Amino acid sequence: MLHKISYDVIFNPSKQHRSGDGMLMVRASQGRKSVDIPTNIYCESRQFSGGYINSLHPQFDGLNAMLNQIILDIQATEIEAFRHDINMTVQRLYSMYVESLSTTVPLTEFSENVLKYSSTRKEVTKRTYRDVIKNIDEFSPNVSLEDIDLHWLKKYEHYLYTRGNSESTIMTRMKVIRTLFNEAIKRDLLKPWQTPFRLYTIPETRYRTDVLRFAEMEELLTYKFDDPKLRRARDFFMLGCYTGLRWADLIRVNSDNIREVGDETWLTIKTQKTGILVQIPLTIIFYGRAMNILKKYKRIEDLTGYKFNSTFNRQLHDLLSICKVGGSQHITIHTARRSCITGLADFGVNVYTIQRVAGHARLSTTQKYIQLSTASIEADLRKAFPKDAEVSIPLAVPVPEDTDK
Repeated sequence: MLHKISYDVIFNPSKQHRSGDGMLMVRASQGRKSVDIPTNIYCESRQFSGGYINSLHPQFDGLNAMLNQIILDIQATEIEAFRHDINMTVQRLYSMYVESLSTTVPLTEFSENVLKYSSTRKEVTKRTYRDVIKNIDEFSPNVSLEDIDLHWLKKYEHYLYTRGNSESTIMTRMKVIRTLFNEAIKRDLLKPWQTPFRLYTIPETRYRTDVLRFAEMEELLTYKFDDPKLRRARDFFMLGCYTGLRWADLIRVNSDNIREVGDETWLTIKTQKTGILVQIPLTIIFYGRAMNILKKYKRIEDLTGYKFNSTFNRQLHDLLSICKVGGSQHITIHTARRSCITGLADFGVNVYTIQRVAGHARLSTTQKYIQLSTASIEADLRKAFPKDAEVSIPLAVPVPEDTDK
């Protein structure tokens, strides 16, 4: 059983103000363990005695009142943990009070603290978390983990649907909230049974099957657009179709990513999402179509460098409605990635090579992207079962007769 935490005020000369005064700290002790919690109240050593600021300080009354309030606030944090059936240690108290790691602080503060001390999350992931929290704060200002229950989750999900968010966006935002609850559980700020995700199921996104086949890609590539902005948008989209790069990587491609190796030109880039080095021979893949696009521009930066996914997708919608490519499919910039991966499979490229080109960390992800055409399925089966090589295969192994009868 844990001991009750006791509190004392100490003078810390090592935490000096620029005036030379030392900081007063609240020492929280529990058995043999203790932590010192800063108060940001300073004084000279001669002005501190008996756990309080003495009358040698001209504002000793007001500062002592501030010290008492800080101790009350720290004790309130301890009581809050007790109310949530959390075993309070001095280390946990420090995290909850000093680092704002409490289930009652606004989600913006809680998540920022989690991200601040996270060494495993990439910067692109942290940006996603911050975007999600900003959206949540617009829906429910200053909401905390304490406020989020099953009813709140369902209301937020409905809010996202009514604003036209895609299934994948809704899934991502709900997963971020679930992760923050898990972070609270890891830090013993909540018990596992106190998370609303025990009862709430995150809507799973369905893998889209919208792709452009190679013939459609050729049709779009050769279409004559009058508007130069649409021509650039078309070329950017086609570069995605012929390289399979994600939006976040495609917009970053610059001259430094292009290099010559012998007679071939390669695009080399480290992906933001997985950190995998992707190497694509532009002069080989899809008969060098990507190189033909790049030759139209003085610098590759004149083609890439788009800023907003949504703005580009609107341009893409406009140009597809003009040339009538893609039919009724829902085509976005991410369709280019799916089209590339599927196209490579249609051409018979080994799935492990496709994984390397796509920069997927897992082969299973690559396989989910592939939407084989009926022509590819037929061709593969024809190789296995050629008409001119039919063999006689018994449908079943005959059962030997029982000779003992």
